[in-house]
Amino acid sequence: MNCSGAIHLFLPGASDNTEFWRPAAERLAHPAQQVHIGWPGFGSTPPDPNVTGMVDLVARVLPEID
Repeated sequence: MNCSGAIHLFLPGASDNTEFWRPAAERLAHPAQQVHIGWPGFGSTPPDPNVTGMVDLVARVLPEID
């Protein structure tokens, strides 16, 4: 299987914690690039005044999806 360009995308979920998935990500044997996305203003992700709703959050994630 050719995994070139493959990514595992980790979203923080209800906890808003980008670290939540790190233990699972570290155990994955798949060679895909790992991308952890944080929601602006939560945890260690700085606020972004351009994010005012769900549409803006989706716009941040879509570029990461192949």
